[in-house]
Amino acid sequence: MTKDIPASPAPSDGEAHRGLLSAVQVGVHRDLLEAIIDSTDDAVLSIDLEGRITSWNKAAEILYGTSAEDAIGAMLHEIIHANSIGLYDLLQGRDERTFARREIVRTRVDGIRSIVEETPSLLHDRSGELVGAVSISHDIRTRRSLERDLAETRRELELRNHRLERSNSELEQFAYVASHDLSEPLRAVAGMVELLRRRYAEQLGDDADEFINFAIDGCVRMRSMIDDLLAYSRSTSGELTLSPVPLGDIVADVISALSVEIQELGAVLYYDNLPAVDVDRIKMHQVLQNLISNSLKFRRPDTSPRIRVASEDQGAYWRIEVSDGGIGIGEAYRKRVFEMFERLHTREEYSGTGIGLAIVSRIINAHGGEIGVADNSAGGTTIWFTIPKGMAVAA
Repeated sequence: MTKDIPASPAPSDGEAHRGLLSAVQVGVHRDLLEAIIDSTDDAVLSIDLEGRITSWNKAAEILYGTSAEDAIGAMLHEIIHANSIGLYDLLQGRDERTFARREIVRTRVDGIRSIVEETPSLLHDRSGELVGAVSISHDIRTRRSLERDLAETRRELELRNHRLERSNSELEQFAYVASHDLSEPLRAVAGMVELLRRRYAEQLGDDADEFINFAIDGCVRMRSMIDDLLAYSRSTSGELTLSPVPLGDIVADVISALSVEIQELGAVLYYDNLPAVDVDRIKMHQVLQNLISNSLKFRRPDTSPRIRVASEDQGAYWRIEVSDGGIGIGEAYRKRVFEMFERLHTREEYSGTGIGLAIVSRIINAHGGEIGVADNSAGGTTIWFTIPKGMAVAA
């Protein structure tokens, strides 16, 4: 005797509608997911427990050179070959710890090799049962090539910087030694010529007196050039001692140091709201004193100098300007004035060796800034320079 098993009741119209709606939603979600996966630039593929390919997006077609139609259903090792442990090998181990981002070399069926960065993951169904694995990867050959190029460029720059530092150090040492060693014989020559003038003045004739005076004048100029060469070699020797320094304080110190000349010339200096900048205080004092001294020196005849020190915030830099109403600098000479011993006027017109602005330029460059010349509304000269904000630099 058998027992009748009652038939399951037919679903109501509402239940059937909800089931159909659920199926439609699942289909829509699946289509949306496939569209998202196909739109990504990463190659996405999955395999089952046997290593058979179950999905293959458009980026995988491009990276591995095989269409989804040819790939899906094929064994993974038939389409791409891994030069190290592959996705299927990880799946066989089933150790979650091995599923981490990695770099791997894969070889396509046409023999082309790719270096890819791959993130593998295990796949589980809704019940938690393992059903396969998925790989998300992208080609990093271009990135690796750029990294190699950057590393090579970095090595070349480091080598050039090392050579430049060594060359600068050798030049500084040469300048110091040469100028130091020249001082003693020059002092001896100047002493002997001065002795000749004192002992034989007006005894050897007018021509001899003139020649002796020329020799003494040459010794004086040479002494001045040697002193300036020493100052240039020392201008950025050693490490800069950087600290936040109010530029207004430095300008006030410069005005005090030049007070006698300022009073004699009736000069007026303006400066307002100058910032605190990260500089070597002693070097920056040298910069500003040199620039202000030049404004006093290269004034217009019969005119009291008017000098203004101003600043402008340019984001990553402070731009500092020292402006005057002096004789100005022609546009053709605005780069030359920062070269060593470059003079735009005769010694009879203006004293000096022409090394001051070269020292200023060197100090500003050591601070990571730039320097230049510009016109101003007074018809004189504006020397401007920039100082990076919060930048520690070694000379």
